[in-house]
Amino acid sequence: MGVSQSSFLEDGDGYNFHMVVAPETLSGNCVRPLSSGEQSGFPKSEAPIISHHLPHTRVHPGTHPSILVSTQSASLSNNSNSGVPRKSAHGHPEFARSSTSARKSAHGNQEFILGHKDPTTSMTDERKIKLKKKIQAMPRMVSAAKGFNKEGANLAQVRHKARKSSAHPWLLKEAAPGPSGTSKAQFDFCKLIGAGYLGHVWVAKYRRLHGYVAIKQMSKVRIESRVQRVHQEKEAMLKLAPYPFLVNLFFTFQTEKWVFFVMEFIPGGDLYGRLAKCNRQRFSLDTTKFYACEVLAGLEYIHSRGYVYRDLKPENLLIDESGHIKIIDFGFARQPDSEGRCRSNVGTPAYLSPEQLNGKFTGGYTIAVDWWAFGCLIHEMLFSKTPFEGKTRDESAYVIYMRVLKGKITFPRRLPQQIKELLSNFFVLDLSKRVCDASTIKKSGYFADVDWEAVLDYRLAPPFVPELVEGDFRYFNEHPEPFEPAVNIKDQSIFDGL
Repeated sequence: MGVSQSSFLEDGDGYNFHMVVAPETLSGNCVRPLSSGEQSGFPKSEAPIISHHLPHTRVHPGTHPSILVSTQSASLSNNSNSGVPRKSAHGHPEFARSSTSARKSAHGNQEFILGHKDPTTSMTDERKIKLKKKIQAMPRMVSAAKGFNKEGANLAQVRHKARKSSAHPWLLKEAAPGPSGTSKAQFDFCKLIGAGYLGHVWVAKYRRLHGYVAIKQMSKVRIESRVQRVHQEKEAMLKLAPYPFLVNLFFTFQTEKWVFFVMEFIPGGDLYGRLAKCNRQRFSLDTTKFYACEVLAGLEYIHSRGYVYRDLKPENLLIDESGHIKIIDFGFARQPDSEGRCRSNVGTPAYLSPEQLNGKFTGGYTIAVDWWAFGCLIHEMLFSKTPFEGKTRDESAYVIYMRVLKGKITFPRRLPQQIKELLSNFFVLDLSKRVCDASTIKKSGYFADVDWEAVLDYRLAPPFVPELVEGDFRYFNEHPEPFEPAVNIKDQSIFDGL
């Protein structure tokens, strides 16, 4: 990926601008690159806007005419009148140039610099300063040494998606507290979309930015004895984000009674609710593979950052506005000790691995527990239940634990062999023989045809895209309002940093 760079060259009584533009940063009213004759890294879908008067210069409608793209040709059309605006074949103003100089850039491309007369000469000093600041503020994605390579292009796309939701501008993708701090009064709490013992989750409108966020509201009374866990959750979310398949934490604040996590709002509901609405409460083979690919990519990234997630289940997988998966709730996410093990007993019964159930005898567990839960998730998407659940959901946890420790599962006769092999490799009691790393899973027959770069770039078509309008939260059920706790916190300092 190239570097978005800008510099000001003062020439006579006008300001001349020269800019080398990275193709992956082009959007909106930015300059578009050439689609032919350039090196790799230019998106094929980017069609250039071609000026009929300046055949080797590409100017996107709405872009100031003094901002040009580097090209590999040194020729220019000479039929021009210096500094006189005119209409192109597209109906957009262009500026002719009587004198144009060319030079070689650091990349070896030919760059054209405007002549002495420049259209900015008619600008006021205030407008010049504003334009200068705007161009200088353009983001520098990666170092220039990376050029236009594929790695840089992918990184730019990931960051762009994490910043903006162009189809639904009312969904905030970036948010920060105000200059004078944040209070509960700055939000309109619209709907309670999740409830638990320690906290509740609201969808709220952030008045300062005129957009919607999700707010996790936790009672200090209930988290007082578990405050370290809340600190660890915040730390994990900040270290892991942004990433395409993880929810983004914007900031936190607190009052005398509550701690608030302000996060990205994911409007499409959870995967568990989506399963319940499907025929026979199960997904097709293709739908299952789509969601499994995105969850796998998310888990692989979490592990690469040194964390074990430990709470994978459909309820913690939300569907965003474009139909893609977001992993939420990092309350159980932890970094293993120096031996690579965790020892606390947490998780959902139907997704717990044998070593979690036998922690006292196994000396703890590793990241392998996430891949056991991943196998349970695939099984539930295909058959509407985890492999160790019975026909009814009112079984006790103990009954499920006994089945897990035995490790015996059966599959329908018509299930494709590739899926049978993959699931069988997940549910092996002997940890040394179990599949428990992302690279091996990706090489399995089930995922052999997956383009993982396309997964990360959001280029796979989702099986379901939610229908959204501002203020409509139809994909979430109503929940009762949380109780108002009495204030009896002995030491408020334990919440410092939240």
